[in-house]
Amino acid sequence: MIIEDNITKKLNYIGLNLDNIPSFISEFTPLSYRPRKHQNDLNYKVYRYIDINDITILLTPTNRLTNISERYEKGRPLLEFLNEENVEEFATFLSLLKNISIEDIENLEEQQKKLKKDIPLKIKFEKDYLWQIFYSEADNKYFMLAPITETEYAEIFYILKKQIEGKNEKIFVPICYADYSDELTKNINIQNLENYIWLFTKNWPAIYEVHDKKDNKKIVITGKTQILEGIESDYKLEFKDIEEIIRFSNLLKSLFLLQTSFPNYYNFLVKVTETGQISLYDNDTLLDNNTLLKYIKSQYLSHQENILLLEKEKNKELKAFTELKEKAFQLQTEFLEKEKQITTFLECKKTFLGRVKYFFRHKKNKNTGKRENTVQNSEQEEVNDIQDNEEKEIYTIQDLIYITRTLEQKNNEIKNIKMDIEAKKIRIDVLKRKVKNANLYIEEIENHKNNIFDFLKF
Repeated sequence: MIIEDNITKKLNYIGLNLDNIPSFISEFTPLSYRPRKHQNDLNYKVYRYIDINDITILLTPTNRLTNISERYEKGRPLLEFLNEENVEEFATFLSLLKNISIEDIENLEEQQKKLKKDIPLKIKFEKDYLWQIFYSEADNKYFMLAPITETEYAEIFYILKKQIEGKNEKIFVPICYADYSDELTKNINIQNLENYIWLFTKNWPAIYEVHDKKDNKKIVITGKTQILEGIESDYKLEFKDIEEIIRFSNLLKSLFLLQTSFPNYYNFLVKVTETGQISLYDNDTLLDNNTLLKYIKSQYLSHQENILLLEKEKNKELKAFTELKEKAFQLQTEFLEKEKQITTFLECKKTFLGRVKYFFRHKKNKNTGKRENTVQNSEQEEVNDIQDNEEKEIYTIQDLIYITRTLEQKNNEIKNIKMDIEAKKIRIDVLKRKVKNANLYIEEIENHKNNIFDFLKF
């Protein structure tokens, strides 16, 4: 088969001799890989340096959005695409080579040189999604599942070129479908961290497990948070052991519980430090693992004092409410007596004999409106356990949640009492108007009772 000069040039650049296929390609061993259904490779979790010679190249006639099971099932070793007898596959390989440029491969080489020196601030790097490298636990091998229907595939030829050169080089790449290792943390802990951080930064963080060249692992969290209105800043957190992650997670969990349970009392502020990390503040108070217990204690004692003040205010408001209730009862009793008298008059007014009977029966009646002493304030003061508690050296987040909830309940009780007071004042105003109108009507009746003939006419 005649090969174009352009393709020949690229084959020479890569170092691939189609008449003498390297053994690492010709001696292909089938892989055993079973992707987990719940995983996806849209958000890479694990980045690491791996030996470029440890990567087996598989080509699949699909794209990156195709289901992983289908992609893997259709994946075929590079050897099948280098055999001229497989006309279709060989033509596909030559087409890929024809459409790629040497400049693209050189750009990848420059990119990896930079990545060997420094891992990017955000871990992710330009077009990292094109590498499509997986790890088979069963075989303890890495493989590239290259989707050849894509328009960019310089990564295939970059890896092939380096493997043909035979140098011991490592490349920094994301590993598709890889989970966090249990050595540092578990997926459930990562999910909790994401929720905690989102609450305070209002942006979802990216959380990675990063392996350095010596395969030392660390958890890296990157993201953005607002530092001023309309201005955001990048942050980056690194944790090299599980104890660091647990302490940080427990700190965020404590503050998360406070802010979500009592948004009217707690709204923590996020600041970015000079080193690019995030710190949480309550006003000007820094909250970290060194200051949290002191902060919890101060908040507890402050809430305890406020509860005692609220209890006094509650008693004062209850007394005012009781007085208003007594006044409303008296007005209600007075109005009912007057209403009864007016009703009797209206019934008697219907007949002549009724009018005469009413005239003589009610001529000297006076409305005493005495109230039966039936309403007593029998409410007893609640025993305030909080007041009697001795001050402790250490208070837990559960202690603070309990007393904050008690404080919130006291505030709500006072709000409800004040609402009852306002409602009772309105009721008193209504009763006053009713009594006034009843008095005017009864007064008019009494004015016509000086003379029986005038009354009977009225």
